[in-house]
Amino acid sequence: MNSAMHRKRILIFVAITYGLSIVPYLVVFLGGRQSGSYPDLAAGRLVLMFAPMIGAIATRLITREGWSNNLLRPDLSGGRWRYYLAAWFLPAVASLVGGAFYYLLVPGHFDPSMTANRELTMATTESATEFFLTQVFIAMVTPVSTALIVSFGEEFGWRAHLLPS
Repeated sequence: MNSAMHRKRILIFVAITYGLSIVPYLVVFLGGRQSGSYPDLAAGRLVLMFAPMIGAIATRLITREGWSNNLLRPDLSGGRWRYYLAAWFLPAVASLVGGAFYYLLVPGHFDPSMTANRELTMATTESATEFFLTQVFIAMVTPVSTALIVSFGEEFGWRAHLLPS
């Protein structure tokens, strides 16, 4: 494919993406509102994270680029699946190892019944083991699923569209 077509695709993508990202804030700014003082604008920032995805989809439709080179499929070939497992489990392992070091250095803070934590979360009926396992599960699933949803628009636009271009 020629470089003029690549440049055209990149310019269309950047124009759409930045247009969707900047124009709403220009309207707010020119209207005299401060962006930090309104909660609806903070929520709008999350919505604007999907601007790169909209730009990528629009660019692919306008230029009839197709969807074959979008880099969104996980590459599990050649043992790369180990990196996916490491990315999922190593943060939890690092937290457990860090906690162990902390309680070795400050043993007076160790509370095997987790009374303070259970009081904070109102979990009075669970045993300490059940509470601990629940917290580990929540810590491993919630950030990953939330990050996947919130960051998908940017990954789709920047990584799946702009990177191959």
